Amino acid sequence: MAINDAVTGIPASAIQNRMKRLAAIKEARAYIIDFTPDFAHVCALAGVDPEATHDRLVKMIADAPSPEELLDAGNPRILKFTALGRTATFAEWSKISGIPGEVLRHRAADPRWTPERVVTEAYKARVFYQKAA
Repeated sequence: MAINDAVTGIPASAIQNRMKRLAAIKEARAYIIDFTPDFAHVCALAGVDPEATHDRLVKMIADAPSPEELLDAGNPRILKFTALGRTATFAEWSKISGIPGEVLRHRAADPRWTPERVVTEAYKARVFYQKAA
């Protein structure tokens, strides 16, 4: 499980909270990268060479998307998407549109929003007022 979690991520159905899923992916990667005695023991029980397995898995992790990218791997519109004839990442669209990246992510994940609407519709920050006492 740790190998799959470290390389391909954890599905939202397993851990729904984004931050907990991110922490679990990072924990799975640390378990492999840090080459703990537990890792070596599990490899020995499985009948594989711990050092060779470690080297191969570290390379797989290095070649894999970042933990943050893995969070959104189930939705290809999350990492990059095309709108107005241009393909860009959320960070790039945020700079272009002036809309916070997290707002763009939520909009893009909602099938009711077209890509053009995601990046062009004005963002209205919610302002919460307290009644004066």
